[in-house]
Amino acid sequence: RGDFRAFEKDVQDALRFGVVRYPGTAEPGGPGNVFITGHSAYLFWDSGRYKEVFARLSELDVGDTYAISYRGKLHHYRVAKKFEVSPKDISVLAQPSDKRMSTLMTCTPVGTTLRRLIVQAEEIEPSTGKTFEIAEASAKAGTQNNQKFGEELPGWGNQLSM
Repeated sequence: RGDFRAFEKDVQDALRFGVVRYPGTAEPGGPGNVFITGHSAYLFWDSGRYKEVFARLSELDVGDTYAISYRGKLHHYRVAKKFEVSPKDISVLAQPSDKRMSTLMTCTPVGTTLRRLIVQAEEIEPSTGKTFEIAEASAKAGTQNNQKFGEELPGWGNQLSM
């Protein structure tokens, strides 16, 4: 709708209940980028029980694995990249149609809003450790998630913590 203030408020409100899959990004198990954000610091003045859910996200390294439970199924991911971006850099929301991947994001250093820590991973078959191949038909079906995002979202540089 273009109402970014209301959108940001909705995301911030949802973070009080845990992590948030960013609207418009892929669902686990499908082609695209499952983008999940969560807080990294306990801020006593902010309500919510999950204010530090991603406080230890920085401990994940390339090659480590994690799982996301979604609709009763576990989706396993292996970390491929770890880096930091500006709070206004939304390139990490990109939705590739030829990959099954996830991006985890939080604020860094913990307790600040200076930068965003990004951990990107590819979905793997847990028994073999191999990344999933995306068939052309499956990749085309995932193009509904291949949204084009603007250069930056107003207000994202002013958040307390993620």
